Amino acid sequence: NLIKHYFTLAHYTVYRSNSPILAKTLQPMIGAFIVFLLIFILPYLVYFNSRYRKSNDKNVFLKDNLYQSTLWITLLVLIPIIIVNGFFEDEKLNEKSVETSVSKEPKQKRDYQILKDSLFSDIDFQYEYVTSLSKKKVINQEFIKNTKKYYDHVAELGYSDNARWAWGTFLYQIGKVDSALVVLNTIENDSLKYLNLTLGNIYKKKGEDSLMTIALTKEISINNGAKKLAATLLIQSLAKSEDYQKLSEVLHKYDLQSFFQFELRKKTLFMSGHIMGYYQMVINNLTVSINPIGIIAALLILIVWLSYIIKLSFFDKINWPILLSVLLFGICTTLLTFLFSDTLKYFFGLWNQFESSLDLLIYSIFGIGAVEELVKIIPLLVLLAFYKHPLKPYEYILYASVSALGFAFLENLLYFEGDYGTIIHGRALTAAVGHMMDSSIFAYGLVLAKYKYSKLNSVVAFFLFWLLASIAHGLYDYWLFENLLLFFVFYFFLLSRIWVSVINNSINNSPSFSYSKGFSTSSLQFYLAFSLTAILMFEYLAVAFQEGALKANSSLFSASFSGSFLILFLGSKLSSINLIKNHWSDINYSINPFTSDIITQNLVGEKVDLSTYYADQGLVEYFPVGVKGLILQRVVLLSDVPNFWQSKKDPNWFLIKLSLPIKDGIHVENKALIKFKEAHSSLNDLKFFHAQFLLIPKKMSRPKMMRKNYKSLGWVFLRHLPVSKKA
Repeated sequence: NLIKHYFTLAHYTVYRSNSPILAKTLQPMIGAFIVFLLIFILPYLVYFNSRYRKSNDKNVFLKDNLYQSTLWITLLVLIPIIIVNGFFEDEKLNEKSVETSVSKEPKQKRDYQILKDSLFSDIDFQYEYVTSLSKKKVINQEFIKNTKKYYDHVAELGYSDNARWAWGTFLYQIGKVDSALVVLNTIENDSLKYLNLTLGNIYKKKGEDSLMTIALTKEISINNGAKKLAATLLIQSLAKSEDYQKLSEVLHKYDLQSFFQFELRKKTLFMSGHIMGYYQMVINNLTVSINPIGIIAALLILIVWLSYIIKLSFFDKINWPILLSVLLFGICTTLLTFLFSDTLKYFFGLWNQFESSLDLLIYSIFGIGAVEELVKIIPLLVLLAFYKHPLKPYEYILYASVSALGFAFLENLLYFEGDYGTIIHGRALTAAVGHMMDSSIFAYGLVLAKYKYSKLNSVVAFFLFWLLASIAHGLYDYWLFENLLLFFVFYFFLLSRIWVSVINNSINNSPSFSYSKGFSTSSLQFYLAFSLTAILMFEYLAVAFQEGALKANSSLFSASFSGSFLILFLGSKLSSINLIKNHWSDINYSINPFTSDIITQNLVGEKVDLSTYYADQGLVEYFPVGVKGLILQRVVLLSDVPNFWQSKKDPNWFLIKLSLPIKDGIHVENKALIKFKEAHSSLNDLKFFHAQFLLIPKKMSRPKMMRKNYKSLGWVFLRHLPVSKKA
């Protein structure tokens, strides 16, 4: 039905305007979209059908968040497509008019020989004329002699100052600087337009900078002077000599802001110590690019990711005044990025040029990564310094991420200037979450110093993890600068896995940890998939509003491949929280997006039914009939003696309380350990599961958590009891 509807919609879109150009543009798009459906959507539907048939309780499956989310997300995608293609006009394809060859009179050039005698008093014309003389290909003695006669004639007619200035300017332009200076110094009217401009050029050529500055500033101060030409020359000369105090004086005294390039004006204010003016200029430049659609898009991205990290704080109550203060502080401290970056660039002379890829890499790490990560961590450091109560492990990650979102919000406003084709969903799916990842790495070092490695000095942890966060951030930017997109994609996968490990460890070591506090992986998956898809469709509507349905369809088509894959990846991996009390898992460095390394088995409190596996009768002697069990908690066993490189921890065991006791005098009677053969996020997925079954000795050898200390009874069948009760 979905494919049929798309064909109908596509046919309507293509042919409603009877445009062969439109049809030719959209038909390949339709074919490619059908291929996309066949490759991605149909296997997904087959997978759903398989899960439905194998599910233990069909009603539970139909109420499952994953199934429900598929329906809602389908509607979320289809409704904007119908609206855009039904109500938005396509951008009109105007035929370029072919200009017929019409005989036009050629543009008349100025005949200076005719006009010059009637424009002796027009100083602007004389400037244009005298500058044109120096461009003659042949300037010989006869030409110079004739020019001198002409200006002597102009002087005799009563325009002596104009004639002397023009003759002096001509001499300067043909290289007779000293002679030109002598002539110009005989002019009585020292406020004559262009006079001080010419003097400024002469003094510049002679290397007399102070006299040049005096002459050019005088030209600028004259009411009808050649302000633009003089200001441009003065600014260029002072910038070359790096006289920023004089530049600042000229900037403020003569109101020359419009003649300064943005970067030079910013550097002038910075180097001359006008920090307030510097920030006023930075903020004014920021506000220029802000527009309503960009604000809405930036707010949507902020709300989506802020809600995500808040949802992960299910053990701890959110302190809303502090959280909002950190967010606002994070937005404000973003402005420090300019100050810190410009300090490195202007004061220390770093990052002015890049001669190799290594230079670019170093700049990405230390010029961008180190600066931005320091700025983003400031709100957390201030909170640690002034907040009376110690922060819990996840609160470090929470507030660091909130600050990073404030940074990303302001940064997004700069990017959303008008072309929304792919930028909105790109910033939502990579940039915003990337900022949170890097800041979380920084904050995680402080968590480890306080809660895991008590001997690790906090100052050492600060600088060590600042460096690690800077490297993580710098590599992210470096792959993009070098346009190494494949490296960037795999690197993003790696950062995502690391971030989930950081979040997971912080949650597991919360003082408020309790298995009875519910966490729904599927609910979080639905939230991420739905909200990130909503941002993608908002981008689609924004493009349609701005450029019409045709461009919107094209943008959605190109975004659907990368966007949908990233949404599936983030929805799957960022919701895989493995709850194990007081457990520090190893950081996951996998870059394979299809593996499920972090197993989501939040099954504590669920009731199950155990029965003997037909191929392994070892369990029969202990309880010949099936027994019921209640999953109490997670257990981490060691498969071998840990070493420096690998802990060899296996966190996928569950402690289960049995309804029938085991009576052999050697093992604990009413408890055992089980481990699922395959990882499942829902016990309703299958009617039966295979699970390993271990007996717990009453007298435990040390180390107690070694796997070899427990007696294995092989495999059991495990069936979920639909009515569950949390322990």
